[in-house]
Amino acid sequence: MEVTPAVESFNNSIQQAAWVPIPNQPGCKKDMYIYPKYIQKLIQEKKKAIQVGKTIKYPEDKAKFNKLTSELKEALARANGNKGISVYLSNLDTTKATEYSF
Repeated sequence: MEVTPAVESFNNSIQQAAWVPIPNQPGCKKDMYIYPKYIQKLIQEKKKAIQVGKTIKYPEDKAKFNKLTSELKEALARANGNKGISVYLSNLDTTKATEYSF
């Protein structure tokens, strides 16, 4: 009978610890992704192009914005595509579920 109260106490302390929020780190955003410098530069250029396009509505600015948008999409696809492949390869095993069995 001594084990039951000890187990309940242990479970309660684990649950209480799980419900305590983790303090935020200063300067760290919750949804922040770390991308390579060239992608960060494309994002900055796109933001500048948006601001210029809003104030001065020339077709050249629209074309520059569209070009930066497509370059950014391609760069993000390449960056995220590599992660997806590496995750897929790391999860392969010899079961039929992954179609890697012989």
